[in-house]
Amino acid sequence: MALFGKTTVIGLDIGDAVVKAVAMSKNGRSHSICGVRTFDAQAEGILGEKELYGSVAEWLTEAGWLHENTTAGLPQYLTTTQVSDFPAGVTGGLTEMVEFETRQLSGLSEESFQHDFRVMPPAFGRKNPVLIGICRESVTNEKAEALTNTGLRLVDLGMNGTAVANAFFALHPEQAMSDEPQMLLDIGAESSTMLVLAAGQVLFVGSLLFGAHKITQALAKHLSISEEQAEKVKLTARLTPGDTQSPLITMVDQLEGELRTAEENWRAQERPELADKQLTQIWLSGGGAALKGLDETLSQTFDCAVNMLGPMQGGEVVPNLTTAYGLALQGLGQGRVGISLIPPSLRWLRKREDRFAYIVAAVLVVSVLLGVLLFREHKRIETAQGSAKARLAELDQCGQLVPRIEETQDNIRHHEKMLIPFADRGNRARRVLETIHHLTAARAKNDWFVYLADEASYHAGKPKDDNPRDDDEKRPPRTLGVGGLFGGVSPVEDVASDRQDEQFKMVIPIVDTPRMGTLIATGFTPWVTDNPYGAVRSIVEKLKATELLGEVDVVPESERVGREDIVESWYRAFKRMGNGENQRRYRTFTLRLPFEDLDVGVVPKENEEKK
Repeated sequence: MALFGKTTVIGLDIGDAVVKAVAMSKNGRSHSICGVRTFDAQAEGILGEKELYGSVAEWLTEAGWLHENTTAGLPQYLTTTQVSDFPAGVTGGLTEMVEFETRQLSGLSEESFQHDFRVMPPAFGRKNPVLIGICRESVTNEKAEALTNTGLRLVDLGMNGTAVANAFFALHPEQAMSDEPQMLLDIGAESSTMLVLAAGQVLFVGSLLFGAHKITQALAKHLSISEEQAEKVKLTARLTPGDTQSPLITMVDQLEGELRTAEENWRAQERPELADKQLTQIWLSGGGAALKGLDETLSQTFDCAVNMLGPMQGGEVVPNLTTAYGLALQGLGQGRVGISLIPPSLRWLRKREDRFAYIVAAVLVVSVLLGVLLFREHKRIETAQGSAKARLAELDQCGQLVPRIEETQDNIRHHEKMLIPFADRGNRARRVLETIHHLTAARAKNDWFVYLADEASYHAGKPKDDNPRDDDEKRPPRTLGVGGLFGGVSPVEDVASDRQDEQFKMVIPIVDTPRMGTLIATGFTPWVTDNPYGAVRSIVEKLKATELLGEVDVVPESERVGREDIVESWYRAFKRMGNGENQRRYRTFTLRLPFEDLDVGVVPKENEEKK
């Protein structure tokens, strides 16, 4: 096998009378026949298998093919095939299932069997059909040893029956996928092989006792001539349907009888979807297919079309090369149903030999690359050393600047923290004015607002608890200086001057300075009996739609307790104006107005500690 480029494989069909060899090459995804040879062992007077294999080796040596990868065929009568249907989706345990099926096929025999299988496309009720081929290990070992002892480079042993199927799939792919059953008949010198296919599946493979040599014997007896002379006569003889005086009719009747028996065996084990279907075509191959008139006779007998099957040579179909062609396809890995029965030891040996060339090439490539890499690495290290020395000098200079940089960064962080309250408070007036603008735009014609303050100021105006807890007595009074809108002491608290002094003496960390994140607004809206909350809901939705404010909501009544003073004067005014009637015409509401974004975010303490 070539390491790169074109790959050549020999398909070797060693028949009882004639040896056929097809050399096929593969270049990329395409394959083609690059040579064909035939060797008439019978005409050469060769006797015995050992002498035959020796002559085949000499013959292949003359052609220059002896050391090419070769796939040889096993006669179908030495092998057994079966189609088994396994559960759909089974892949992992399929090998074990096939091994069990092989043991079932081998029966009670004490001999070991070599087996292989190919998964076929599902059809005709079969969910996961598998074609299984088995052969006795003694046969495969003997055949492989006899071939390799001659110097032949054997890489695979295939079945002649599946080789014919591979040829059919390659030569007539559209016909092979037809749902109608078709018969493939390969007629050899001493035996024949019959296959039934449909929808890309090999449904049946059987061996027949009929061979083309029987026709030669019938002619020799009928004409009282030698078999050598009868063989020449057979080349020009013609089978005429209905000619009862012809000795060929008797032999063809025997062929038809065996075909009928094999067909019945297939139908008896076939699924109901196909068992009653008529054969649509018969494809003839092998040396016996050359008998003139055989196609017409079989066409009349089976009432279907009969065609020749084989590769094209000189513009004509050559049926006696079909098996060798299929074996070559299997050797190239192009066989659709190739069954490999080569002994495992020989298969492993060939894999090691094929990979040896790759190993040698890989070692050479790695050695060259390693040398180049080492040279480049040496140069790189020299350059890196020079750069490192220069870099170390720069780093020494930079090391002297690091303490000054860190000191500057600390100063920057310190001043940034000192600017936090200025940035926050300096922007409060703008935020309050923008809030007033949005409140004005959100209210209806008869709505008005009477109070606006930040949340800390709002809560600071609540009265103190008459019975404070012990810990509350120790706390300083709440003032607007910490969270109020304008930063002053709450006017509603009566705080002693000494307590005020203590409050202003308190040290508040810059990062803990409260931010103004929420405003509280109180207003009035006309009372509507049918929809008392409609006007407030409208104001809330409009405020939510602004970019300044976030999730605006009504302040719960529990939080409004203690700030009745905001609306008390208005209620007194309503009473003076209408004897209490105007008080029922308006209702008050309080809104919490959180800002969507803050001017200065809160710095997490863990980040502050890291700094």
